[in-house]
Amino acid sequence: PVAREPAPSPPPAAPQPRREPPSQPSRPDLSLPEPEAPAAQAPAPAPPPPRQEAIAVDGEIATGLRLAFDVQPDDTFVSLREPQERRFRSIGQARDFPAGSKKAAPFQLPGPGEYYLRFYKDGMQERVYRVRAGGSAETTRVPVRMARQDASTVARGDLPRYRVAEAVAVDVEPREAARTGWVLVDGQRRGGVDDFSGGLGGKRWLELPPGRYRVSVEAPGFRRHDFLVEVLPGAESRREKVAVRLVPEG
Repeated sequence: PVAREPAPSPPPAAPQPRREPPSQPSRPDLSLPEPEAPAAQAPAPAPPPPRQEAIAVDGEIATGLRLAFDVQPDDTFVSLREPQERRFRSIGQARDFPAGSKKAAPFQLPGPGEYYLRFYKDGMQERVYRVRAGGSAETTRVPVRMARQDASTVARGDLPRYRVAEAVAVDVEPREAARTGWVLVDGQRRGGVDDFSGGLGGKRWLELPPGRYRVSVEAPGFRRHDFLVEVLPGAESRREKVAVRLVPEG
């Protein structure tokens, strides 16, 4: 038999070109940016401590926690200002905590520290003392002698006020004070109480030119009484009699 030649192999297929997937149009980035962490803030500075105003004092007292008052007159009022406080508070009269008494207890301070004591009474000059208190139970005697206040130093805004066109007179009680008392204008004596008690004929009235005046009535053994007089030509009252009742001292 005749040998057959093998059939020729088919030629290899030509390589097909590679197709790229169609490109997609780019879309805008709509995502929100990440929020930034807030910067650390420095702590706010602490407010400065309240400023204590300077207080004029008549003296200083070093003491324990207990005070006994030797004050003349003994009906003088006493007030206390504690550390870090801005106001005084009344603690009573000096005779409520008398020195040398076995019946009345001394005044007890709240604790060690710096305090202020104020002594005041109508017609008297005010006294203020700085008190430096330790922690002991020791009792300190506090001697204070109040002095009469000059009429010219009384605050005019605190006085009773009378408005007249011409003059004033005074009707003073008790009679003992009327007999021995004096009338002062801006601290200067003008005459006795009976000289200005409002008699007839204009002879016993305190006549003053237009202006503003501090009128005082004082008598031995009594607290002085002050009032303000405004003399205005167009005032509704031509003259006015002022009732004054003096209070015994002490």
